[in-house]
Amino acid sequence: MGLFSRKSSDPFDTPQGKRDAAADAERQAQEFRAKGETEKAEVCEDWAAKTRRAANDLDHY
Repeated sequence: MGLFSRKSSDPFDTPQGKRDAAADAERQAQEFRAKGETEKAEVCEDWAAKTRRAANDLDHY
């Protein structure tokens, strides 16, 4: 079995799953900002941006 031949049941392994996770992280960032927790919000925003880039990369395969 090759590296890319496995099928995953994890929705995070799909571009849409990654986009959904990024949207959740952005919502969480907004909640942290509303509470005044800037550092936590920035971590969530960074993770969301990286996750969206990963989703876009998967679209090209």
